[in-house]
Order: sequence, then C-alpha cells, then structure tokens
Amino acid sequence: MAFKPKWVLRLFCSLAGMALLTGFVLAVYRTYERAGDAHILTQLAGFDERRQSLNPFSETGCPITPNMAVWILENFNHPYSHCCPFSRSLGICGTPLIMWAGRGLGTGPVVADERLFRVVRHFIRRGENVNASHDGLTALHEAVLFANPQYAEMLLTHGANPYATIQRPGKKSHGLNAFELAELLSTRNPGRFDTVRSVLAKFSEPSPTASAPETPTPSSHRTSGND
Repeated sequence: MAFKPKWVLRLFCSLAGMALLTGFVLAVYRTYERAGDAHILTQLAGFDERRQSLNPFSETGCPITPNMAVWILENFNHPYSHCCPFSRSLGICGTPLIMWAGRGLGTGPVVADERLFRVVRHFIRRGENVNASHDGLTALHEAVLFANPQYAEMLLTHGANPYATIQRPGKKSHGLNAFELAELLSTRNPGRFDTVRSVLAKFSEPSPTASAPETPTPSSHRTSGND
C-alpha cells in the first residue's frame, strides 16, 4: 500500500482544528462563567493589570480586565445570584461580598485598592449587609485585623456595628468586639493598630457613667433652719 502523505496532513489538520475549537469553546465557557459570578468579578477587580494574563486559553487567564469586572458588577444583577463551579471548588460562595472585597485590599497596587473600595461602596448601595458574619467574624473585625483604617471607617460610616462580637469558641478573640480586638492586637504589635483604634474611637458610644448628669447629694439641697 502506497503511503499517502496528503491524508496524514489532512488528518493532522482536522485533529488540530478540533483541538483549537474545543479549546476555544472551553475558553468562552470559562469566561462566561466567571463574568457571571460576583465573587470572581470582585477578585478580578483587585488584580494588578500589569500581571494579569488575558489569555482565555489559560486555566488562570481571563480576558476580563479589572475595570471591566467593576463595570459588570455595577451594571448587571445576574452575577449576584450565580456561583460558578470554580467558586464552589474554592468554597467562597458563602462569603459575604463586602468581606470578600475587603480581603483583597492592600494586596496589590493603589489603583487596585481604589477599584475595590469602589466595589465595596457599590455593594453597600445594593443593600449587602455590612454586618454580615462569616466564620464568626464581620467585615469590620477583618478591617481591624488588617489594620486598615480607611476600610474600617467606610464600614462604620455605613452602619457597621463596632460592638458586634466575634463568635469563635475556643479562640482567644471569642466574644471580643472591634474595640477589644484592636486592643488585644495592639498588645501583640504595638503601634500597628493605633490608626484603626483612632477611627474606632470616633464611633464609640459615650460611657453611661460619663454622660449621666451628676446627681445632687442630699447635702446640696439641705436648707438651714432659718429659711
């Protein structure tokens, strides 16, 4: 039987074409899935554009830029009701969005933080619960842990409760509110939490003892017998 290189070439081209088509379909599907997931979009919003791979054929690459991710979050409702398989595999679907965005602060360049703060403000406007708890912590507790005064002040300004306590039985922080947590952390790392403690102090309630009017003593009302 004579060897026919044309058939081999055609077979090779067909297989290569199928591989490219399959890769393209998977890339489109992966991009669609991630564009429809608020957690993934939030993560993308905090990426460093200089280091992000836009290659859709890469497992970790995504053609959605950080600015595009912010735009999608601000203009579409679908991502807030969808959790893609990738997010489920990471176990992040139940993480409150405000808290998820806050965890990206300080991990990239300043421009990435600006995008994430914009995303946090949008989540608050949408009605996301600023006091939502996850694993016993609220977003404000994490803002204190991260020693991020700007994040803490944003949360407090929009209704975060500094008196909400940590619910982590068996941990030293269990039962502590944001003030007490900041104080505990300050003993371990003096100076690092001073600014966030100053922010918290602006939102503390006055002590009942300090705010109560002075009660007159009986002697102050005592009159002389000549009156």
